[in-house]
Amino acid sequence: MTANGSLRKFMQIQRGVIMKLLELFSKRKVRTQMMIIYLIVMFPLFIGSAYMLSGMKNIISESSSTELINNADRIRIRLNDMIYISENISDMICSNPEISEFLSGTYENNSEIYHFYANNNFIDSYIAVFPQIKYVRIFVDRDDFVYNSVFRHADEKIKQQAWYSECVAGYGISWRVIRDVADRQYYLSCVKAIYSETGGLVGIAQIEISPEWINEYFDDYGYDAVFSVNNGIVFYSTINEVSPGKIIISDNADLYKLNKSMVLDSGFMGNGELTVFEAFQYGDSNSIFQIFMINPDDTFSERTNALYLSYIGYIAFLLVLSLAIIIIFTAVFARRIMLLRDRMHSVAGGEFEAQLSLTGRDEVTDLNNDLSVMVKSMQKLMNENYEAKIRAESFRFDQMEAEFKALASQINPHFLYNTLETIRMKAYVNNDKETAGLIKKLGKFMRRCLEVKSDTVTLKSELEFTTSYLELQSARFGDRISYTIESNVSDDYLILPLIIQPLVENAFVHGIESSKSNGKIAIRIRYRGEYVYIDVCDNGRGITPERLKEIHSKLEANDTSSGKSIGLTNVNKRVKMYFGDEYGLFVHSTPGEGTEMRVILPRYPETRTR
Repeated sequence: MTANGSLRKFMQIQRGVIMKLLELFSKRKVRTQMMIIYLIVMFPLFIGSAYMLSGMKNIISESSSTELINNADRIRIRLNDMIYISENISDMICSNPEISEFLSGTYENNSEIYHFYANNNFIDSYIAVFPQIKYVRIFVDRDDFVYNSVFRHADEKIKQQAWYSECVAGYGISWRVIRDVADRQYYLSCVKAIYSETGGLVGIAQIEISPEWINEYFDDYGYDAVFSVNNGIVFYSTINEVSPGKIIISDNADLYKLNKSMVLDSGFMGNGELTVFEAFQYGDSNSIFQIFMINPDDTFSERTNALYLSYIGYIAFLLVLSLAIIIIFTAVFARRIMLLRDRMHSVAGGEFEAQLSLTGRDEVTDLNNDLSVMVKSMQKLMNENYEAKIRAESFRFDQMEAEFKALASQINPHFLYNTLETIRMKAYVNNDKETAGLIKKLGKFMRRCLEVKSDTVTLKSELEFTTSYLELQSARFGDRISYTIESNVSDDYLILPLIIQPLVENAFVHGIESSKSNGKIAIRIRYRGEYVYIDVCDNGRGITPERLKEIHSKLEANDTSSGKSIGLTNVNKRVKMYFGDEYGLFVHSTPGEGTEMRVILPRYPETRTR
């Protein structure tokens, strides 16, 4: 067999294997397919990313730490030079015999002191020669002395300062961050005592280092830096939030120990940046200096950039490889999904006859089979129920409208108003004015019943109608009954007609008629939040628990067919039909004490739901 034949044979075998794998893959569930693709793509990506990120992190950390440590060492050397020069200046000032003699001398008048100030300008010469010096302050504890900008009075406030007390106690040279007595700014200061020739303390010298000189001297490293002294009192900072005079508070006690050098894992005061810390002491000074070198997050070396480029290239290669694998393995079921989508679009457009034949045992085939069953069910339901539903809705609407009108007409008593008027006139002619008045009131009551045509009336109109009824009953019962009407609801409030009168009638018939005296009916109408409460209360015989339960059942069922309490259920049903189920009539009664009936209506009737 030739080489070409072997190659073709190998390619055929390879193609056959691939087709077999693709066929097996298409028979798996979609979830299984996606999990396989995910593992194929993400496993090498995850392993490679973890490896490169781990190596990159170590390289960045080691490189940055080494560079920061070197910078911290150089800064420590520079600080040592600054301390050395400043302490020499302090020695020159404190050992100057003219100063010690001037401070220990006695003067008959102030002119001798002024003469010394005018002819001795060596302090100014020190400041001129040494640019790191901002101010020189010499504090003197004498009441018979004339002070100026250099020679300052050591008052009680100065004496209470720790640096002053230590110098008086003989601690030697010390470095402190002190707030200047003149401009109230914080300065790194070298403090030393001045003694007379006889050994007595005559003053304390404070050499203040210029912040501008410190900034210029240390502003060439490209990193954030914070310098502090003793217990973490800052005298130099490139961080805006950390200003001179601020105390760095830390739980790490090693930050304030001598001769310490370390990389802080938590960063500068716990902020997370790469931070190198050094603490040192120079010469005879009893002060400890701290250096914090901070590497900002956006600072990277060239080697870091090169590693990032390598990482990006590797990830890009993996993405291309993974994409190629996904395309190959999704080609089989992608076409099946597209076909199923096209059929679903056809069904959504109303083409129920569209068919699709798919082979296989995956979710796509199951979806196609379920879609076919669903289409058949939809066609059947639509054919059987669509027109029936429309007829049922139409019938329901007509039925509710007719029922509402029937309920409204059910409580309209049709009396012969004209006949009553004739009887009233005869009674009046016969000089029976009381009877004529009662017939007039009854006629007015009946006319209202006959004339109410609209859905709603005003509360004022309804109360007038109810009052007519109460007056008729008062004529009937005489002193046996009394009634009150209270309302804080607007007279223009719209209410269904014949809502209050049936409740009052029920109070008379079932509560007051059997009372021989002191029958009382109270009508109260008031706002309560988003509702209007209409309460009709009487002090009659009340309702037994069994009868009250029966009434509640009829109200809940809206039963207006027959029996007792038809007026109450009529009111309840009309209210619920007009305003909604959350409104209606509620009855509470205690046997022997009376009954309270409450109608709840919306505060704003225009928002009703019908």
